[in-house]
Amino acid sequence: EFKVVFDLFMTDTARYADIVLPAASVFEQEDIFAASMYSPVLNFSHQAVEPPETVVPEFEFYLKLARRLDMSNFGFRSSDQFLKKSAAPLLKELGIGFDQIKTGYHMIKAHTIPWNEKRFDTPSGKVEIYSQSAGNAGQSPLPRFNMPCCPDTTFPLRLLTCHTVESMHSQEFAFIKGLPVARINPATASVYQLAEGKTVNVVSPVGSMAAEIQIDDAVIENAVFIPQGGWHDNGAVNMLTRDRVSDMGEQAAFYDSFCRIDRYVSSIRS
Repeated sequence: EFKVVFDLFMTDTARYADIVLPAASVFEQEDIFAASMYSPVLNFSHQAVEPPETVVPEFEFYLKLARRLDMSNFGFRSSDQFLKKSAAPLLKELGIGFDQIKTGYHMIKAHTIPWNEKRFDTPSGKVEIYSQSAGNAGQSPLPRFNMPCCPDTTFPLRLLTCHTVESMHSQEFAFIKGLPVARINPATASVYQLAEGKTVNVVSPVGSMAAEIQIDDAVIENAVFIPQGGWHDNGAVNMLTRDRVSDMGEQAAFYDSFCRIDRYVSSIRS
């Protein structure tokens, strides 16, 4: 019922907040980070400039709030103490002191090959053809074929919402104006008589959005590819996807969304 957002930008989420607090950027504070996607490097980010007078790093805000609420058990008295305590287990494993990470890159122990020890994350530690865990979850304990979700005559095109090389999630889209791009195969374009650059409405069972057609051989036939990450200002593909969950693993089933392409009418957009 009450939402507070720290951010550098007025994002779609921030627009729904009761209070928006400007966050200090990575250049305005010290931090330690290890990149995702199996990067084995521990990095120290030096503060390059002081933040504006009214802006504080997020952690500093919580320290001030803890003092205001007279919380003596917050656990940290400064950002520096927080960084040192957070990094302590890694630094112990690396055999280095805190000041050493400020002067170079240090490799974290990484597993370059999944399950290299030949022990799997299953109850038996082995590959399980018969899975009691699946049975307990209400699924077949043995492998079986399940019919995939398929398009119908109303929504005949599969909607693909993959990542794009131009942006890390929604970051780059903050600076993109204009309509999102909907990529389709040349054969699909021929069936629906669509030309490069044509403005259309992409419609799904849950919503619609305007987009600009781009012809792309890399997209399979009978599919529409709109990259994830777009902001509501110019069209977020989340307006089209169902909030379905996969039958196992409780993952989002985004690629089981379907759509159609309609002639563009400005009032249709929702």
